[in-house]
Formats: sequence, C-alpha cells, structure tokens
Amino acid sequence: LADVQWLVQEGRQPVVADIGTGSGAIAVAVACHARQATVYAVDISDDALAVAEQNIWRYGLADQVHLLPGHLLDVLPEPADIILANLPYVATGALAKLPPQVREYEPVLALDGGPDGLRVIAKLLGQLATPEGRSKLKPGGRVYLEIGSDQGDAMRALVRELLPGATVEIQVDYAALDRVAVISFYE
Repeated sequence: LADVQWLVQEGRQPVVADIGTGSGAIAVAVACHARQATVYAVDISDDALAVAEQNIWRYGLADQVHLLPGHLLDVLPEPADIILANLPYVATGALAKLPPQVREYEPVLALDGGPDGLRVIAKLLGQLATPEGRSKLKPGGRVYLEIGSDQGDAMRALVRELLPGATVEIQVDYAALDRVAVISFYE
C-alpha cells in the first residue's frame, strides 16, 4: 500500500490491478486506504468473483473496484501503476500436506501452482515479457507477487530469464521466510 499512497500524495490517481483477486480482500483493502485509486479485480473463477462482488458491495466500493472475469492481464482495460497478484503457488505434490483448514476450504484452482508451484506466476511473467503484456503496466510500474516460503531463489531466476530488464527483490515475513517478490521496471 505504501506505493499506492505515495502515488496519491504525488497528486496522481493510481490504477491498481489485483490479479487472481479471489475474495477481493486485497482489492478492498487498497480501495479503502486509497480512495483516489481505481482498482481492477481480475479472476478466472466466476465463484471467486461472486464472493468478491459481495465484499466490494459490503464496503460500498462498487464505483471504485471493477470486477473483471478473465485470465491474468488479458482483460485489463488500461495500464496499471501497480499489479498485485496472489496466484496459486503451492507445488502440486505439496497440496496434500497443507493444513486441513486450507486444503478443505480453499479451491484447488486457487492453490495448485503446478509441479514447482510457479506455473501460473511464470505465465504472468511471460505476459509481461511481451509488448502487449508490458503495455498493461505503466513505465516505472511495479508488480507484487505473493510466493511460497522457499521460492525466492526460483523467482529470481525466473525474472532473470523472462524479464531481463527488470529487478526483483524478495521480501520476507516475520519468520524470515520468502513471502513477496517485488518486480520493478526501469525504462
């Protein structure tokens, strides 16, 4: 949120894309803390978008948060200043080891990131590597991706491979585990 609030302080009206919005929690949090922001909440799941719609309505944010059914960046109607994504990042083989409250409650579509957990994230980065995908992020924009606790090195390698002009910083949580990859583009 600090980047969004900085843009607001600079007198801008930031555009934020929440890719893989799920329940819409991130989109709602951004919209509540930055009333000047336009937020696009994208998900491939109609069920997830129905839940997100309820949460957006509950907080009175329907004029600010726009739900978009679709895949990753494909449906964004304008370039974003910031892309936030909580995409599936659990390796398929690790799904059975998840705590029951996660495994039995969350849809597999929201969890299963393929053999290494990075399949969907790699697709998003692959989109950003194309001119069409890059046009979905404003110059100087940033991408924030939630990742698994042991995926920092793999993310660095993936960004080096797919986005050689970008930098990546891995932020850790309070337990010093990898948690968020921040990708910056410098034109």
